[in-house]
Amino acid sequence: LKASVVVMIDERGHVQRHEVYVSSGNTAFDEAALAAVEAASPFPVPPERIRDTIKSSWMIFNFPE
Repeated sequence: LKASVVVMIDERGHVQRHEVYVSSGNTAFDEAALAAVEAASPFPVPPERIRDTIKSSWMIFNFPE
């Protein structure tokens, strides 16, 4: 199973939004991927040079990678 989750974090590393980008086709796996992102919040504070970019950009997390 593989899924991708898009994530937006704020300048402090807190998850602001996240959603399944590419579904695995298995609801339980997709929900586990979303829960993993939630459990990882807050992420480390991003370096200052990219904080403005991160506030307006999505990152993609691939599961299981």
